[in-house]
Amino acid sequence: MKKHLQQSPEDVRDRLTREALASLRAGLRVSHAELRKWAERLNTANPLPLPKTS
Repeated sequence: MKKHLQQSPEDVRDRLTREALASLRAGLRVSHAELRKWAERLNTANPLPLPKTS
């Protein structure tokens, strides 16, 4: 059976939450300071690359 191409917002949110929790369990983290620095530069002429996980 084919999987539905359109997922409900609730399904998407659930999947993203499960992926985020799995990343945390795997030890993949980005500091708040690094994330904030990245976010503040998103709409600038020189945006930063995505922060690296540690």
